[in-house]
Amino acid sequence: MMLFDCLVEGTVITDAESGATAGGRPYVTFRIDNQQGYYDPNGTWQNTLRVPYEITCWDQGLMPALSHIHKGQRVLVHADRFKIREDRRTGETLFDLTPDLVETVTASGAPHAFQCRLTGLVTSRAQSGTIGADRRPMVSFRMDHQQGYHDRRGGWKDTVRTPYQVTCWDPKLMPSVTGIHRGQRVFVQASRLNILPDARTGDDLFNLTPDSVRILTGPAQTQKRQRNGHTVVTPHGELIDAGAWPEVVTDLEFVHHD
Repeated sequence: MMLFDCLVEGTVITDAESGATAGGRPYVTFRIDNQQGYYDPNGTWQNTLRVPYEITCWDQGLMPALSHIHKGQRVLVHADRFKIREDRRTGETLFDLTPDLVETVTASGAPHAFQCRLTGLVTSRAQSGTIGADRRPMVSFRMDHQQGYHDRRGGWKDTVRTPYQVTCWDPKLMPSVTGIHRGQRVFVQASRLNILPDARTGDDLFNLTPDSVRILTGPAQTQKRQRNGHTVVTPHGELIDAGAWPEVVTDLEFVHHD
């Protein structure tokens, strides 16, 4: 089981709608936009992009209050469950949160709040680089967050893995992030999230800007191979255990039975 905990504030962009699944399970849904941005060197907030969220509530105790939410309100949503799905209207990737708390807040010029805490398994080692004309330094790595749910017996059931890119710009944090490598389990706390095209696949990729990254566990130790009764004669004439040779030996002249 992996942790996911998200607090996001946004402006409601669709009135709440009630509905039911094909199996008759009721729900209430609406959408919000979270305005991303940053403080410039003068301390002035600069808006960047808006990240849309679908809020889908299955809690019948919470649904009556949510059914009155309307476009233009400002709300604060807490969720510990989510799913990634395709927007039926636009075909774009959509972050769908299952809330356990929704509060309306006073609209103001203050920036939208966002905080996400999650654990994941590192899938690529940290890499340092620079970006932009000013060659701004950064460190990034990728991780997978395992989604799932508790069944009626309380057991955990894995569902899908969601990939994230974690991109660090904080000079104070970068040295500790640089040593992260594949196979480690990490805890990430972030106050910024954006959606970027994956340079490798072209798919949408969730990119977190971390405030902190903590290593929870190291990679699993690889078990030593057992002798399989074969030896290999290397091109240099050395006789070694086949377990130390590459995974596939294509030249059968190098393989001998003991």
